[in-house]
Amino acid sequence: MYDPVLGKNDKRKKMAKDNENTKEGDGEKYYGRGYVQLTWKKITEKCRRNLV
Repeated sequence: MYDPVLGKNDKRKKMAKDNENTKEGDGEKYYGRGYVQLTWKKITEKCRRNLV
């Protein structure tokens, strides 16, 4: 899981932070699911802004 706090190693924690997953639990909250696999908080927020 790519979580800034709970990630399994430093590489995954850094990757999470680089993609704006900043809080504990963001790794699980912003993982790819649904028809379009939106992963990372950064991408989810970008798509949400474009839909409004």
